[in-house]
Amino acid sequence: MLIERILCDFEVDLPGDLLIAACPQLVPLTDAGLVRVDGTHLTVTESGRPYARNIAACFDPQFDHSPGRHSLAV
Repeated sequence: MLIERILCDFEVDLPGDLLIAACPQLVPLTDAGLVRVDGTHLTVTESGRPYARNIAACFDPQFDHSPGRHSLAV
């Protein structure tokens, strides 16, 4: 449901523990202006929408974040 909200609505209210767990992957995305985090609310910015798949992957427990396992999002 969380990943679906990111991909469909480009925003989601996150449980605090998930936000903390995803924080290392979110830092470069927020620095690049692709994501905005306000408290526990995450918003994919207009410029971040093409990268929604990458942003959602930060919250996918099945996604292996090591390089070379999955196809790249263009």
